[in-house]
Amino acid sequence: MPPPRIIAPIKRIALGDFLADVMFASAVRAFFEDAQFDIYYRNNRPYMNDILRCVPNLNRAIEGSEAQVAGRDVGEVGPRDVLLDNTLFSDEQMLGIPLPTLRP
Repeated sequence: MPPPRIIAPIKRIALGDFLADVMFASAVRAFFEDAQFDIYYRNNRPYMNDILRCVPNLNRAIEGSEAQVAGRDVGEVGPRDVLLDNTLFSDEQMLGIPLPTLRP
C-alpha cells in the first residue's frame, strides 16, 4: 500500500498568510510519519520559493495552476490521503497544532 499523501493547496499570498499556511500544513504532515507532502502554490511573490526551501518535511513544492491551487486538480485523492482545504487554514485551527521550526 502506498504511503498517504498530504496535499496542501496554498491560496493566500501575503507574506504572513503564506508563511502561516505553510507552517500549518507542515505541522499536519508531522503527524504522518511516512506521508508524501506536496504543496501546490502560485509563485507570484519573490519570497515564496525561499520559504518553501526551509520546510523540513516537504517532498514537493509544485507551482500549480489556478485549479490546482484551489484544490480541484491535484490528482487522485486516495482513502488514506489528506487534502488540506483552505477552510482549515485559520488562526483557530493553527493554535491547536504545535508548529515546526523552519530550517535555514
